[in-house]
Amino acid sequence: SAAASTSGPERSSTHTRRTVPMAPPLSDTQLNTLVEALLSSQNCVVITGAGCSTESSIPDYRGPNGAYTTGFTPMTHQQFMASPANRARYWARSFAGWFTFSAAQPNAAHEALARLQQRGWVSHIITQNVDRLHAKAGARHVLELHGTTHEVRCMSCGAVSSRHSMQQRLAD
Repeated sequence: SAAASTSGPERSSTHTRRTVPMAPPLSDTQLNTLVEALLSSQNCVVITGAGCSTESSIPDYRGPNGAYTTGFTPMTHQQFMASPANRARYWARSFAGWFTFSAAQPNAAHEALARLQQRGWVSHIITQNVDRLHAKAGARHVLELHGTTHEVRCMSCGAVSSRHSMQQRLAD
């Protein structure tokens, strides 16, 4: 299938799975409508989801090459809390994928939203994503609906630590 049109650098030749759904670029009329809406807005809030991070090579769950197409289903909180074996399985899988996931960098969409926010055209960003790429791009006032994978909370005492320190504890 053809690659989606982007203004950024070409995707690495080692990237074999297509994570970005095909979408035509905005027409001039659509772009002008968007600009007019932003300029006249007093308090614009942007809502993002998985599609915002797919260009950063973070696959979505429901897209054409998403994890759900392989039969994978994420562990629920109830399953996680149900047994030590479930938690061990979760952390083993999470440990293995963390290096690649945490190395992801913001893409043009994250950077554009951060610039719009810095210029006062967007007041807040609400995202379903757990990757913190909006913050990495410089956005502030980001509400992460599903939390983040960059912090870990102890289910016994409530202490919060960075995911990087948790990775080190798991590696030791």
